[in-house]
Amino acid sequence: MPYDGEPRFNRVSVKRIDANTIEETSKFNDKPLVISRMTTSVDGKSMNITANDLEAHQIERFTATKQ
Repeated sequence: MPYDGEPRFNRVSVKRIDANTIEETSKFNDKPLVISRMTTSVDGKSMNITANDLEAHQIERFTATKQ
């Protein structure tokens, strides 16, 4: 199904890595552009996110905290 939202991407795939981790690959015409991994803590109060921008050669890491 085509992705409707961010104009840089037209397809997104999501894969479960383990019980607390998913990997999202954002693509344009089947070419991966950004690979993101999201891992929730065991207590569910935070999520560590790593986004690897394959075109810009940049990796962004941050933590989201449940409020």
